[in-house]
Amino acid sequence: MTIPNVDDLLLPFLKEIGDGDEHRIRDLIEKLADLFNLNYEERNVTFSESGKDKKFFSNRISIG
Repeated sequence: MTIPNVDDLLLPFLKEIGDGDEHRIRDLIEKLADLFNLNYEERNVTFSESGKDKKFFSNRISIG
């Protein structure tokens, strides 16, 4: 599977946080990665921004 785009992530993300409870971003990242059946490699694809390596999927959730 390919890494979902921000639009595809939005509704599942909102459903996860819509319960009114506090959520840790790392837990949301794991839940959404599981929901989209992302494998280890897809979860850990990195890119470089300002000289720092960042995980693509985690970054997509954080800015979504």
